[in-house]
Amino acid sequence: MNPTEITRDSYNATAQEYQAQTNKIPTEDKAQDFLRYLWPGQRILDLGCGPGRDLKYFDSKGYEVTGVDISDEMIALARRVIPKAKLMVSGIEEVELEENSFHAVWASASLLHVPKDKMGAVLDKIHRCLTHAGVFYVSMKKGEGEEVLKDEPHQEVKKFWNYVTEEELESLLKAHRFEIIRSTTYDKSTDYQTHPWIAVLARAQKS
Repeated sequence: MNPTEITRDSYNATAQEYQAQTNKIPTEDKAQDFLRYLWPGQRILDLGCGPGRDLKYFDSKGYEVTGVDISDEMIALARRVIPKAKLMVSGIEEVELEENSFHAVWASASLLHVPKDKMGAVLDKIHRCLTHAGVFYVSMKKGEGEEVLKDEPHQEVKKFWNYVTEEELESLLKAHRFEIIRSTTYDKSTDYQTHPWIAVLARAQKS
């Protein structure tokens, strides 16, 4: 199987357990920092929205939300959490997004399933769908290389992982016309998170 199929099948197999576990992970601080650069009513794309936890939070703050996820099981859970949201089943590499259609893109723990040789095209797609100075949040596991590995919380499934260093991720974003606002490295904070992470907040530059 290719990385897209591995990702889809693993999340379909563990959707409900994933929802139960990730609901325990505090994310409000990161989401609030992201929203500081936006106005209520603006359009947010959650790329790799999973079961809709973050979509629900953004909606509760008055934003127009759209969610994309490769797993139809995840999207089914998200529909229960936030029925009025626009939701699409699609891989990140395959999804079609209109130019200048979002004020912000939230990609929390999703681009880490995109192979390194596909990252440039994905970032170009994200840049294209953002308005000028649109806000982009991305978080990925810290490390080097790529691998297919059993998912530690879900030993019955495997996932494809693309690890990045802080310098690698920042350089990649800058090369695809994003201005870095802030970059943060953080260690695991729960039993579910067993790996250090990198989170970057950036803006799309179009002029």
